[in-house]
Amino acid sequence: MSRWVIAIGVFALTLSACTIQETGRADSIVADSLGAVERRRAEDVRLAIDVAHELRQAPERAEVILREHGLSRAELDSLLYRVAGDSALSAVYDRGLAAASDGEVH
Repeated sequence: MSRWVIAIGVFALTLSACTIQETGRADSIVADSLGAVERRRAEDVRLAIDVAHELRQAPERAEVILREHGLSRAELDSLLYRVAGDSALSAVYDRGLAAASDGEVH
C-alpha cells in the first residue's frame, strides 16, 4: 500500500510541476504578445503624429509625404481611425501632435 501512496504522490508532484511549467510558459507567451501589441500601438501613434505634422507643414506635398511613409490615403485613414478609436492612443496623439507643432518632436 505504501508503494501506491508514494507512486500517487510522485505522480501528483510531477503533474503539478508540468502545470506550473505550462502556466509559466503561457504567461510568458501572453506577456510577449502583449508587449508586441503595445509596441505596435506605439508605432502606430508615432507614425500618425509624424504624418499629421508633416501634412500640416506642407499640405501640398501630401502624396509625397504619404509615399515617404509607405502609406496610401486609405491606409492613413485606417491608421487615424485606429488611433481615434482608442482613448489612450488618442490622448497620446493629441499631446504628441501639439508637441510636434511646438517644435519639440522631430
